[in-house]
Amino acid sequence: MSGERDVSLEERLSRIESALERVAAALSRGPAPEQEWFSIEEVARMTGLSDDHMRRHVTSGLLPVSNQGTYDKPYYRIHRRDVDEWMTKRRESPSPAPRKKKPVRFASRHH
Repeated sequence: MSGERDVSLEERLSRIESALERVAAALSRGPAPEQEWFSIEEVARMTGLSDDHMRRHVTSGLLPVSNQGTYDKPYYRIHRRDVDEWMTKRRESPSPAPRKKKPVRFASRHH
């Protein structure tokens, strides 16, 4: 029984060694390029703001984006430089993004 355990241990060590060799080879190619474009969710995490807050600023035009989707199904990407500029502007003069107005409901007098 200990022979079976030793073999599986040797196999596991061999797999770990192979994985480490692959990681070392990937690292020797140099670092991955720094990410430049982000989703609304990623920008929200970067800035510590909510997804909804970021989406309001995007849809109101206060934060520039590139739409990689369609008009009906947008797939927004935000450049790091635009996030930095937007944050700097907000530090100088913070202003809330416009919220969607709730539809006004009129009470019927005919009931």
